Amino acid sequence: GDADKKQRKQEHARRREEQKRRRRLEKEVEELERLVTELEQRQTDLEQELADPQLYADQARFNARTDEHAQLCSELEMSFARWEAKQQELEE
Repeated sequence: GDADKKQRKQEHARRREEQKRRRRLEKEVEELERLVTELEQRQTDLEQELADPQLYADQARFNARTDEHAQLCSELEMSFARWEAKQQELEE
């Protein structure tokens, strides 16, 4: 009767909300994967630059690159942790 109809409506609404939540999480995971990939590429580029002995002749440039590398490593670590958390949430 009416109680069954109401329960079905509530269940349908709950499923719809869950689907929205999953889509939102999937989008976040994709964005974080893209960000992590970009950060990893920048990290690789920076590490190649830091491996160049000529960099050490320019102290200001060397300092800027090492600072950027430290900041990048921190950002990469945080982004990866966020990705892991969202991925785990998605798997629940």
